[in-house]
Amino acid sequence: AQAWVDRSTAPPCAVAAMVIPMGGMNMGVQMAGPPPAELEPRLHRIKLCVWMMIGAMLGKLAIALLLGSIGSEIMSSLSLIFCSLVGIWLCRYDPQMGQIYDFFIRTCCQGCAEQCQGGMSCLMTFVICNAITIVLDLIQGNLSALVNGLSKVLSSTGQSPIESMVMVVYLTLSISAYVAQGFGAWQAWKAFQQVRDMGISSQPGGAPFVRAEELQAREARPAQDNNFQAFGGSGQRLGSG
Repeated sequence: AQAWVDRSTAPPCAVAAMVIPMGGMNMGVQMAGPPPAELEPRLHRIKLCVWMMIGAMLGKLAIALLLGSIGSEIMSSLSLIFCSLVGIWLCRYDPQMGQIYDFFIRTCCQGCAEQCQGGMSCLMTFVICNAITIVLDLIQGNLSALVNGLSKVLSSTGQSPIESMVMVVYLTLSISAYVAQGFGAWQAWKAFQQVRDMGISSQPGGAPFVRAEELQAREARPAQDNNFQAFGGSGQRLGSG
């Protein structure tokens, strides 16, 4: 049973993901701060995917702890851990996910707050990191190995019922993590396209998103106001006449 979770080295996707910055990858679209109201349905689905990733990761680590292979499981889960952290940063304005974000900022990730403020600035980072993980694992055959392993465990008669149940749970958690990463990345990509197509962008300081037309109108107002001159009309001096 331990052979299914005993991996001595981390996958290359974990190393690739760890060197990617957590913000500033929004492909020329100005995005920061909380998401606009138009994206709330998609961000809700992304949040559910992040919760699913976190749950699968914790479940796999718990099983590895029981089997005595927690060290190798941590190494093999680095990419999932990093993608989950990016998801937490992305959903930092959510009431529940924001509590996890605040915990990390107060403890082990204090320096990350200066590099990335979270929110919409992490949208494309979430897409790219999850895409890298899935693509590289497909190339390495990890996904097909999980599916084949699950089918072998289900059809095997040599293992004890407890061993078979543990392996089914572990492999199911692994597959569900990939499903959550893929669906979450797709939802995040669609959210990016929606922001781009709607012509909305964030304001400096992480202020709420506004449409480009409204930003142009706001920028035009000061120029119009500058043309107004107080007391510019001709009149009579007080006391004259």
